[in-house]
Amino acid sequence: MTNIHTRAGHFRSGESVPAMIPGVVDGMMTTSLDAEGNVSFHILISEYGRSAEISDRVEFILTGEHARQLGETLLARAQDPAASTPEASPVPCSVGVRLSSIVGAV
Repeated sequence: MTNIHTRAGHFRSGESVPAMIPGVVDGMMTTSLDAEGNVSFHILISEYGRSAEISDRVEFILTGEHARQLGETLLARAQDPAASTPEASPVPCSVGVRLSSIVGAV
């Protein structure tokens, strides 16, 4: 099992935003809120019929403050998509990745 975890705050203002990822796959997303007000987005990436236990997972965690910032950004963009660019409003987060699909791969 491969686990990768990074800490929030390493994105510096002015850095370019990565290009969109080609080959987008289907997945499912849920959210949860912990006692400290942190919001977690759980993304399950799975082939049709594959059990959740052996699917790839991505989790990103936002503090309550950063979750509010993301919400405000999304609402502002929905109201006026031309008003801001992705580079104008990065939101720090922590990220966890579990890649079950490559376990045992060489």
